[in-house]
Amino acid sequence: TMCPSPYVMSLVSAAGSLLSSLLFKLKHSQDDAEGFLLGDVQKQSIEKITDSQSCGTQEEKRICVQSFVYYLTKYNFYDHLGRLDVDKIKTFLAEREKHVIGWFSYRRNSSHRLSLRERALHGNLMTMFPGVNANEFLCALITDQALDHSIVYSTEYSFFQWIGSCPKRIPVEISNLRGSVVLPYRNQHNSQLSSDYSTLLGSHERKFLNNNHESAYACQVETLYKSIISHLEPLRSELIQSTAAILGVAADVERLQVQVNALAPKDVPTTTSSIHAKPPQESKIDEAPLILMDVEIANPVTPPSTGESITDEPPGGSMTSPGSQDLI
Repeated sequence: TMCPSPYVMSLVSAAGSLLSSLLFKLKHSQDDAEGFLLGDVQKQSIEKITDSQSCGTQEEKRICVQSFVYYLTKYNFYDHLGRLDVDKIKTFLAEREKHVIGWFSYRRNSSHRLSLRERALHGNLMTMFPGVNANEFLCALITDQALDHSIVYSTEYSFFQWIGSCPKRIPVEISNLRGSVVLPYRNQHNSQLSSDYSTLLGSHERKFLNNNHESAYACQVETLYKSIISHLEPLRSELIQSTAAILGVAADVERLQVQVNALAPKDVPTTTSSIHAKPPQESKIDEAPLILMDVEIANPVTPPSTGESITDEPPGGSMTSPGSQDLI
């Protein structure tokens, strides 16, 4: 039975540490950034037997991203129309030019969609690197966008390949150390690769682990956390004491207020209400008898009129209030 034509499946493979390092550097950059992806392309044919046919072949095309280089700003190797500066690119890449398998663009506060400039730039870059097939040359788009006007940002990334003149999004496989996709000896049945892999990891163990086989970076983060807690604990105790003192003073003020209100007369407005002074009532002479006695006025303060002399007594003898005889 004749086997059908092989089915080609493309996917991007990148280590988790590489992708996290790329995202970390881009997020801490001052502006939007662009760069190139380095790696190689691996192809593998897998034969499958199904119920409908005796044999089947699936060709898996794995584009492995192994490293990256980037510019801290945009428009470093092209103009606003997407035209390339070939000399500047060759100088920047140098020996790494032969390992270029694609490029990436990072934008902040932007929609996750390829712009017209990026499409034109990708078409020009495909012709510059003849070592990579046009349908294998990658374009990675990475964007950051705030969630509902908050301080939390969502990062989205996609990898594209051009099928004709249209970009097509391809799946991404993120592999971690000791994962099945990272250990090629499981597929190639070579025990030597297994020992070499363990030896390689062991040679770099001291760079990441301490004597207790703990992650050095995790221990540093834990030490920083403990230091922050030790500095915040006294401030927390002072805050609790200050709050208790304020509550005690407020309780005393309320208790004294109740005592003042209890001692105050009923017809006198309490301190909680605004106090308005009542106007004084006019005294009536008819309500109580008024007894006036003769009063001698010495040195009256009223200045004398012109031509009159100042005497000890006013003319006419002793001064009495008018109507005093009637009252007496």
